[in-house]
Amino acid sequence: MPPPSTPRWRPRADGRGSTSRSGAASCRATSAALGLPVAVHAEDPAVTGPLGARAVAQGRTAMRDWRASRPVRAETAAVATALELAGQTGCALHVVHVSSAEAVELIAAARRRGVDVTCETCPHYLVIDADDADRIGALAKCAPPLRSAAEGEALGGAWPRVRWTSSPPTTRPDHPT
Repeated sequence: MPPPSTPRWRPRADGRGSTSRSGAASCRATSAALGLPVAVHAEDPAVTGPLGARAVAQGRTAMRDWRASRPVRAETAAVATALELAGQTGCALHVVHVSSAEAVELIAAARRRGVDVTCETCPHYLVIDADDADRIGALAKCAPPLRSAAEGEALGGAWPRVRWTSSPPTTRPDHPT
């Protein structure tokens, strides 16, 4: 096992695991018709793919590089798209692993507009941060990545503004990182 100071990762720049906007809209319309919720892991591959590929091409594969390839804007772009499609199709939406207060604010605003949306976070986004990830190394790798301490505090403070799946919000990962 490599020491935590030398994590290795590779970006998913091939688009695997993501779908086109029209495909996503079709899935959401079908889900709405069947009364089934849609769960999304909100990271926009149009943001993360190029940033990750550039970092790897430059030999930058440390934890800080992983975080830099997955900025908050990757999460908020994906959340905004998911919310827009949910609003258009009427499907129930659940956003998993929310890591930023800005994403929570987008979700709360969509709820005020009548979009049927819930979300959850994981305990690591609330109790450890990017500085901890640098010390811990690859064992702290998660997606979205750990954010700054200030972002974790803001995320915790955003709880009252949305309907989470439980109270307090669901705080367990659905898979190991």
